Amino acid sequence: MNAPLFAAAILMVLTGLVHSILGHFGMRLRELPRVPGFPAFFGADQFHPRTIRVTWHVATMLAWAMAAILFDSARAGALDPGRTFAIRAIAVSMIGSGAIVVYGTRARHPAWIVMFTVAGLSWTATS
Repeated sequence: MNAPLFAAAILMVLTGLVHSILGHFGMRLRELPRVPGFPAFFGADQFHPRTIRVTWHVATMLAWAMAAILFDSARAGALDPGRTFAIRAIAVSMIGSGAIVVYGTRARHPAWIVMFTVAGLSWTATS
């Protein structure tokens, strides 16, 4: 068992779970504000808020897909070049995503901490 990959996978599952639950209830508890002058796509005022809600859960599904790859790789033992590439792609995407969160929220949203941790654990496991 590759402990860093297992830890990274657990972090991704937990982050996805917290993200989806808090986001779902947070979005339900308050209506998303309407943006003045924002066009109503497809003739509906609700297109924009619904798209945000749906995309919120898509991010969780992508996190869980990455977690599945990390779990499977953690159990595999020795990492072949294909697994190493996939794990490093996850690490690089977590670095990029973490940087976007740091920049976009001025580091106020804690997701960047988990993203950088997953990136570090994943890259370390392939070295």
